Amino acid sequence: MAILSPVREDFDGFVSRMRGASRDAAAKALERADGDIYAGIDRKRFLLIRKNPRTVLTTIGVLRFVRRYYYDAMSGAYVYPLDNLLGLPKYSRYSNELRLRVLDLASDLTYEKTGSMLSDDFSLAKSTVWRIVSDARIAETMPRPFSFSGRIHVQIDEKYVGVAGKSGKRRFMTATAFTGKAPVGWGGEPRFRLLNRTMVSSYSVAGLAKRLNEVLRGLYSVTLGTEVYLSGDLALYIRGFPERITCCRAVYVPDRWHVCRFLSDSLGMPVKAKDVRSVLDSIGREDGDLTGLGEEAMKVVKMHRRDPKIFDPWDSPEYLGCCQEGMNSHYYCPRFGKYANRFSPATLEKLAVVKEARENRWGLEFLSKGRRPVDKVCLNLGRPYEDPMRYDIDTSGLYQQNKKFFDQLRYGGLPL
Repeated sequence: MAILSPVREDFDGFVSRMRGASRDAAAKALERADGDIYAGIDRKRFLLIRKNPRTVLTTIGVLRFVRRYYYDAMSGAYVYPLDNLLGLPKYSRYSNELRLRVLDLASDLTYEKTGSMLSDDFSLAKSTVWRIVSDARIAETMPRPFSFSGRIHVQIDEKYVGVAGKSGKRRFMTATAFTGKAPVGWGGEPRFRLLNRTMVSSYSVAGLAKRLNEVLRGLYSVTLGTEVYLSGDLALYIRGFPERITCCRAVYVPDRWHVCRFLSDSLGMPVKAKDVRSVLDSIGREDGDLTGLGEEAMKVVKMHRRDPKIFDPWDSPEYLGCCQEGMNSHYYCPRFGKYANRFSPATLEKLAVVKEARENRWGLEFLSKGRRPVDKVCLNLGRPYEDPMRYDIDTSGLYQQNKKFFDQLRYGGLPL
């Protein structure tokens, strides 16, 4: 997965081309380009003021170069033509491609580790990495819809992470959609990979529902008549999640492992999936003895009482179960699960999106809120430079306001 920037800066391409060269060679190439600009620039329009140094941190190291500073007589502005042609914003010490690398690394590593992994030539402080991540805006680009047969499954789970300004940990919800499974590996216990897998997450239930609806519509081409199995543990938000799936018909199916575990723990004997309904029938009658049942086991009993057919999908060959239970431990925990880490909800979701785009093989567009596109000036093309025309207008008898207006008019100070 490559993080792309919709604001294409020519300086990024220059860094990419110079990746195999030394930093000195890259700096001299920039200064030669500045010399070529000086040789062909319109000397009437651009008046040379001085040469100024500039330092830019890139993924190939620290680039220090000198370029010329001009006064543009047409616009009345002071410009660095080399910076302008390369698309380098003013006052920025970090290249655009370095910012992309920071965002990519920060989704897997701590800010401190990210700052030390960018280059052998320099390191960035944790606060600098935080500012770059905080300044970033990202947007996902989903590929073409999947082609598949079989039932769509959605598994929902949660991970508890540290959130800035909150005591303890807060729930971060994750979801995986898939359409089948295929065996991988040889020998030992069989393992499977999920087919047409898509991972999404959110700090809020509404945010997760919004992303899931977009994924189901965009990648799985569901309609209102499409039935989707939605599996998970017995958390209340998961049991009620089908109501939030508005693009198709979602059916909640309790996870077999959780149901069997809760019943086994409460009854003090192993309960297998094929025996769950018979056990529930024996203890779930109105006059049944519910003494000693734990809170989670009581949830199972109440679900079965409300809907005796809730476990029927287990018998369907189309139902694949929660094939990736605990998936957040594999993908999210290494970055978010450490107790000392604290994230704002926005940063948490941002870094998770970068991680998911890599796993989903989605495109990801990056735009810095504080790094605006550069309006490039034309050096040798466009309207040629002209000396301002002067008009002989007698303004001695006019009021000051009118005199100022005609002075601007005769010296070319008013826009056309």
